Amino acid sequence: LQKDTIIDSTEFHLFNFLGKGKTQKDTLNVLNSNQAQLLQACNDFYLFHSESPNLPEVLMNYAQILYELEYISLAREAYQKVVEHSPANPMLPQAYMMMAQCDFKQENYLEADLLFQNVVKLFPDSSRYVSKANKMIASSRFKNAEMHLQKGDSTLAAQEFEKISTLTADPAIAEQALFEAALQYENIGRKNKSVELYEMMSLQFPGSHLIDESFFKAGVLSEELENWQRAATNYLALFKHDPNSRYASRSLFFAAKCYETAGDLSKARAYFQEYIINYAVDPDRYVEAAFRRGEIAYNQNSLETALKDFQFVIDAHQKFAEQNISVESYVPANAQFLIAEISFKSFDKIKLKPPLKRNLKRKRSAFAKVIKAYTEAAKFKVADWTTASSYKIGVTFEAFADAVFKSPRPRNLSGEDLNKYDDKLWKTVVPFKEKALETYRANLKQAAENSIENNWVLQSRKRVEALVNELGLAQVKLSQEGGS
Repeated sequence: LQKDTIIDSTEFHLFNFLGKGKTQKDTLNVLNSNQAQLLQACNDFYLFHSESPNLPEVLMNYAQILYELEYISLAREAYQKVVEHSPANPMLPQAYMMMAQCDFKQENYLEADLLFQNVVKLFPDSSRYVSKANKMIASSRFKNAEMHLQKGDSTLAAQEFEKISTLTADPAIAEQALFEAALQYENIGRKNKSVELYEMMSLQFPGSHLIDESFFKAGVLSEELENWQRAATNYLALFKHDPNSRYASRSLFFAAKCYETAGDLSKARAYFQEYIINYAVDPDRYVEAAFRRGEIAYNQNSLETALKDFQFVIDAHQKFAEQNISVESYVPANAQFLIAEISFKSFDKIKLKPPLKRNLKRKRSAFAKVIKAYTEAAKFKVADWTTASSYKIGVTFEAFADAVFKSPRPRNLSGEDLNKYDDKLWKTVVPFKEKALETYRANLKQAAENSIENNWVLQSRKRVEALVNELGLAQVKLSQEGGS
């Protein structure tokens, strides 16, 4: 043994490592003095018995100890000596593998890749090493792509990940590489390319745990590209692939919205219905799906269907409230407003024509129903729909008054008798006009107190001005009109 070697229980000074020079000193932390002596013995064996047939085995043990102690660069040099010793050395495959492993551990992924490839080329009959080398080739390339990412080169990283996904024989790494490629293309703004790769996940890896997330991301990106049909297709593919996925409920809802945006209302309504049947996990989204289903029917003038759908929204909101489940009031308030709008349409269709008494009774009944419906909408205390409902209550009072005043006159009246009839009829409708004015003013007052300004407030202000003139109250200052 070399006489100048210093050994203690934790620190070991190794001189002339593998003949690199007597003045070179490597300080190693070892487990105990026995391990230090073994390392020294291995080094001395190399120095003094370089022609021994046992040298490769000694070097392999030497390198293994250094590797386990995390002295990776020293271990690699020892493995390198094994490779250089003899081309007929039976330990060559393992030595090559460990050299590559050392490069991998030191993040020299390109060098590791080349060495692992050498194992495959030089030792094709060594199935154990070839199989592991192929996996490590994929891992090295994946890590190399990650290095590009860490350096901020997302474009090159995306390209490398994409190559790995098509070239590697390791399905687990190929699957992850495909997802990473799609993710990086997404990050650099190449959304179409990203969607294409996300969509490939289910085709190339039908058992992948990344399928649902890939479909979801493809759907989101397709929406950003305003490709509504493609977005809906991806969302539905996710839902059908795994209805229990954490993305499934959102995907079904988003698919319905995409079809709605694309103008395919029959599919939109069908998938909102599907959502209502399958998911109540998100109360707000559940209520919104029910509302959108009704809104589609409303816009298609299927008012009976819409009425049932909107009532479903109100009932669902009430059930959640009874269970102390918080749900936003905006959507149910909107639904109740549209219920009132449907009632108003029915009210407006009733014409005061003979038989006048019968139709007036029908008109009064419909009038009361409309007022009640708008009042219910206002009770939700949602600014948009409270101001809208208050305005429409005023409109309803005016509409009833106008319908009565414009109703057919008795045929046997003329001249002064007709004028008296008109005067009497006007006095009958004035209270309704005044009630409308009062309602508009109250709407303006409440809006001013809550700093609300919207179209309903603007329309209320216009109606106040018109009614003031119509009722002969033009002398009232506008500043007294509750915000006019």
